[in-house]
Amino acid sequence: MVARLSDFQPKDSAGLIGPPKKAISVLHVVENLNNQAVESWLLRVLAAAVKEYPHVHWTFFCVLGKTGRLDEVAQALGAEVIHSRYEVGD
Repeated sequence: MVARLSDFQPKDSAGLIGPPKKAISVLHVVENLNNQAVESWLLRVLAAAVKEYPHVHWTFFCVLGKTGRLDEVAQALGAEVIHSRYEVGD
């Protein structure tokens, strides 16, 4: 069974989803935000989630420590982008 975000949202007595009780933070660890398949998919999910789940804060931790071509896209959608100061092996 795959968990959905709606599984964690409070519901009223009629079973309708109500406003979240607190913000949720999601951390994605990626190489960097270039045009790789997974990173591009995550940004598409982020773009869709911004409207439906505004209480979810997204952070991308980029282990390569280099600016990616899609950093500005993620930031424009409200995500935080952090670049590692250390190489993966350190």
